Amino acid sequence: EEEACLVHPFFADYLQNLFFMGLTYYQIALYILESSYH
Repeated sequence: EEEACLVHPFFADYLQNLFFMGLTYYQIALYILESSYH
């Protein structure tokens, strides 16, 4: 059970980083799409 406790925060941190990276790339892609339409 201690191994799970060690792995979980790392995994949660990894997921959070992945989420924010995806959000950033999404906003950049949206910005590029909008600027190419105008």
